[in-house]
Amino acid sequence: MFCGYLATASAGAVGLFLFAYSWTRGGMTLGMQAWRLRVQTPDGYSITWLQSALRCLTAWVSLAVFGLGYWWVLFDGERRSWPDIVSGTRTVVQPKPASRKDKAKQ
Repeated sequence: MFCGYLATASAGAVGLFLFAYSWTRGGMTLGMQAWRLRVQTPDGYSITWLQSALRCLTAWVSLAVFGLGYWWVLFDGERRSWPDIVSGTRTVVQPKPASRKDKAKQ
C-alpha cells in the first residue's frame, strides 16, 4: 500500500518538474507548441520556478471543481484562467509563422 502512494507521489513530482521545466525554459510544453500557446509574465518574459509550481497546483484545483478554473476565461476581462491569476502569468497565442509562399513573395 505504501509503495502505491510512493509511486503516485513520484509520478506527480516528475510531472510537476516536466511542466515547470518546459514553462521556465521556453514557456511552452510540447502540446502548447502545437497550439502556438506560450506562458509568460505580463511583461513577456519566461516565468519562474515558483510561478510554475503555483500554476501546477492551481491547475489541480481548477480541474477538481469540474474545470471551472479554466472556464473562468469566459468571464475574466483579461481572459485569464485561475492558474494564470494565482501565478501572475499570462497564456498568449504566438503569431503564426510565415509560410514558404509568403517568404517567396518577399
